[in-house]
Amino acid sequence: MIKVLVEAGLDINSLDARGNTPFYLAVLAKKVSSVHELLGLGADPNVRPEKRPAAVWMAVVQDERESIQSLIQYGAECELDDKLAMQLMDYALAFDIPEVVQISLEQCLTSDCSFRGHVPGTWVADYYNAELCKEVFLKDGTDLSKRPNWKFEKPSESFVESMTKEHLSVQYPKHLREKYGDLKVKIEMVIDPVGKVRFPKFLEPLPWDLRLFLRESIRSWTVDLPHSDELNTAYKVRLPIELKSKDFGVKVFEVGELDQAPVPVKRYAPVYPPELKKKWVQGFADVVFVVNEQGKVVDAKIEKSSHSEFGKNALSAVKQWEFKPGFMDGSPVKTRVRIPLSFTLKR
Repeated sequence: MIKVLVEAGLDINSLDARGNTPFYLAVLAKKVSSVHELLGLGADPNVRPEKRPAAVWMAVVQDERESIQSLIQYGAECELDDKLAMQLMDYALAFDIPEVVQISLEQCLTSDCSFRGHVPGTWVADYYNAELCKEVFLKDGTDLSKRPNWKFEKPSESFVESMTKEHLSVQYPKHLREKYGDLKVKIEMVIDPVGKVRFPKFLEPLPWDLRLFLRESIRSWTVDLPHSDELNTAYKVRLPIELKSKDFGVKVFEVGELDQAPVPVKRYAPVYPPELKKKWVQGFADVVFVVNEQGKVVDAKIEKSSHSEFGKNALSAVKQWEFKPGFMDGSPVKTRVRIPLSFTLKR
C-alpha cells in the first residue's frame, strides 16, 4: 500500500499536524518492513518533528537493530548536542549496538568521549560487556585502559538494605503490567560519588519496553551515601527490583475456589449498537473482570467478541455493575469473574 500511494504521487515526506513524517512514525511504531519500504522509495531519514531527536536515535532507544542499520545505510545523521549524544551513547553501549557508536564518533563525539563525572566511554563499554562496541573504540584509536577517577568500595549490608527499602518497589505503567504481569528483576547499577544511580545493567533478558521504562526510572534515583572521607568513592550494587501493582502479592480467587461467590446488586444492560441493530446483526461479548473487596468492578476487559462494537458496549456496561463481594474464610476477597453477554433481537 505504501508503494501504491507513493507511485500515485503522494509526498513521501509529508508532515502530519505534529510534524511527523510517515517514516518517523514507522520508526516509533517499530514497523521494520515499513521503514525499509519507505527508505527504498526515497524517504528522508533526517526529517523529524521540532524538538524531537533524529529517527536513528529513536530506533536506538527502542533497540530496533534492523531499522538502525537501514537508517545508517541511507544517510541518517546525529543532529544531537553533546549531552543528548552521550545519553544515547549510553543506550548504544548498554545494548551493544556498534553501528551507533560508529556514527556517534563520526558525527557527534570525539573518540575520548566521557560521561558526566569524567567516566570514559570505553570503561562504560567494558562495564556493559559491549564487546562489539569496544572493537569500534579500538579501531578508532581510543585508549581502552582509561578508567574513571573513582575508588570502588564494596557496599555494606546496611547500605544495600537501606537502598533496597527506599527503591526496591517500582510502580510501573498499567499497560506494561497488563502485558507482563508482576515481576522481580535482577539489576546491577553504579552509585557515583555524589549518590547518583547510573549505568543500570540487567542480569537477565528483558523486553525492550521494560528495559526502557526501568532505565529511565532508575536514572532519576539518588541515594544517601555512607559517611566517608573519600570524595571519589563509588559503589556497584546488585538489587532485585520489583515491578508491581498496588495489589502485588494479593491473590485473585476464581469463583470456584470461594466459600461464597460474588452476587450482583446492580447491573446495567449494554446498549445495542444502533448500526448493528439496524442491519439485524446479532452476536456476543465475553467479559472478564475482577470484583474487589468492596464489590466494585476493576480490571475489566473483553476476552472475546463477535464484533468490536458489542465488546465496547459490553465493557462500558459491566464497569458500572456493583456486587456483594466474594468471601473466603469469612473475609471479602478479590474474585475473577467471566460473564458472557448476548446481543439478540426478536422479530
